[in-house]
Amino acid sequence: LDRMGALGTSQGSVGAINTYMRQDEEGTIDTVLANALPAGTWVSDEDTYNPASIHVPLFIVGGTQDGVIAPAKHSFRVLAQVQADGRSIAAHRIGAGHLQIAGDGGLYRGYVTAWMLDQLVGDEDAAAVFAPQTGELFGNEAWTEIEVQEPVDL
Repeated sequence: LDRMGALGTSQGSVGAINTYMRQDEEGTIDTVLANALPAGTWVSDEDTYNPASIHVPLFIVGGTQDGVIAPAKHSFRVLAQVQADGRSIAAHRIGAGHLQIAGDGGLYRGYVTAWMLDQLVGDEDAAAVFAPQTGELFGNEAWTEIEVQEPVDL
């Protein structure tokens, strides 16, 4: 239990971010994975969050067929404001819709698993998947609209 991550889909991704934001000072959450992160229009005022207050690596995944609720441009706006102590990434699966991850993780399962193995276990093979330009994610033709936010010195 010394390394923990928060993961959510749609409104649950906002919940994962807010769980991180509202944690105690001990900072038990080490990474956040937000799938189908809704644009601000879909988030109630009491659940609004400040991306600049995210100081842990954030992985935003979404689908190109989810352009109304969770468009890539929203993911990129959030990512650009993150002040994480590790690399953060937004990536979008071609043809995936809003509920693609439901059930067994769908087309996202491999990268979601690799992210958590990298961030929580320190798995070097999993980390290599996300190496900018050379990692598997960046060469996978099924994924597009990939942005990287490098670590910030806090």
